[in-house]
Amino acid sequence: MKRSLILLTLFSLQLLAGCGTAAPAAETAVPVPTVEATQQESTPAPETPAPALPSESEQRQLLMDHYAEWRFPDGPEPWFYAFTDLDHNGRLEVLAASTQGSGIFTYVECREVNAAFDGLDHCTADYAEEEFFAWPEIIVEEAPCYYDSASGLYHYLFTDLTRVGAAQHYETLCDLCLSDGKLSYQPLASRETLNDDSGEHITCTDADGNAISEAEYDAWPAKVFAGMEQSSPPFVWTQVGSLSIEEIMPDGPEIVITKHPTGEVLSIGGKAWFIAHADNADQLTWMLVDPEGVYYALEDAKAQLPGLELEVLPKDTLGVSNVPAALDGWGVVAWFFGPGGSAETNIAYITVE
Repeated sequence: MKRSLILLTLFSLQLLAGCGTAAPAAETAVPVPTVEATQQESTPAPETPAPALPSESEQRQLLMDHYAEWRFPDGPEPWFYAFTDLDHNGRLEVLAASTQGSGIFTYVECREVNAAFDGLDHCTADYAEEEFFAWPEIIVEEAPCYYDSASGLYHYLFTDLTRVGAAQHYETLCDLCLSDGKLSYQPLASRETLNDDSGEHITCTDADGNAISEAEYDAWPAKVFAGMEQSSPPFVWTQVGSLSIEEIMPDGPEIVITKHPTGEVLSIGGKAWFIAHADNADQLTWMLVDPEGVYYALEDAKAQLPGLELEVLPKDTLGVSNVPAALDGWGVVAWFFGPGGSAETNIAYITVE
């Protein structure tokens, strides 16, 4: 938050007393300021109070009034939205994000309330428009935040996961920052995992491509952000989907999970039904989670697990059949959405015997 600093200049009057002979009569005497004149000269003009910032609710309403600028149509994978103040300047942003495809590509757009509080500024870095550019996975409930008092910037730590195939993937630690009205990120370090006939091979490098150990990779954020104040601000994501515009803002009753799906032990080729229920929700999205914690839309999960059949059934039920051996260690999760926000069930893990 910008703060005004008022510098008051104080004037002092030094009266010099003459010694020896008096000044010649021809010289013009310098008039001594009166007390009243001195007070008038040193009294600052009344300060004009700074206009109060619109409240958070007023800014949220402004964001909603301009929803056409940041709302995206859902495709096979949904878009999620979060209201934030990443740079702590008192002006809200709306983040729009969607993680898509088997390669786990995340797309992000950012709009911020402008300085005049009468519209929105587009904050996404220009290079994000380049083909094949992808953001780290930011659709999380919270992220480590580091405040750099020297620059006044807030740095958020996210992880970008890129899947090359079933046997190879990359994990990259990313520093996401909103600075000078532009949202961008900087890779910090990467870890490559490769599985072949000889086993699992892990290689770690820093942002310049220099080899580092896996222990160094795990400790890299502590090294990069050493001495900075750390916090873990929450991110409240809402899926717009088919909800009405009035329902996008989470101002309804809180969603309460009343039944979580339960884990199952299945045989190859078997089938099972996963059930979840929640109060105050009017939409449900099922997803699968791989053993490394990566979330997949149902169609993407079937692409990763050939032969697997998934079917969304009535009464908040997901049918799973033709179970392959590769499903072992995966999980099923349900996300509920409504006027009061969103809520995620526990992950129901699957064991294939």
